[in-house]
Amino acid sequence: MGLPRLRSAAAEAGRPQPALCPRINLRIEPADLDQDQRRTGVGSLAQVLRDLDELAALGAEYVVLDTYRGRPEDYRPAEEDWRMLETVVGRSTNY
Repeated sequence: MGLPRLRSAAAEAGRPQPALCPRINLRIEPADLDQDQRRTGVGSLAQVLRDLDELAALGAEYVVLDTYRGRPEDYRPAEEDWRMLETVVGRSTNY
């Protein structure tokens, strides 16, 4: 659908545009990943921070950073997830 179409639909209905609050998987890697192959929120710290900047530019009011890797066998200790979250929040200028 895309944001422009969402804005248009809201305007036609006389309603405010719904807030953009995406949920992205967060996984910081030691080096840059191929830009064409990676998902938003996955890559080097610099890539993830750029992703957050791009989401903010699109109007994201909040972004949910999900550290679950999708499979129970890939579970990490909660401390590792907290470190990753603290790193991103501590370096981000928008959040």
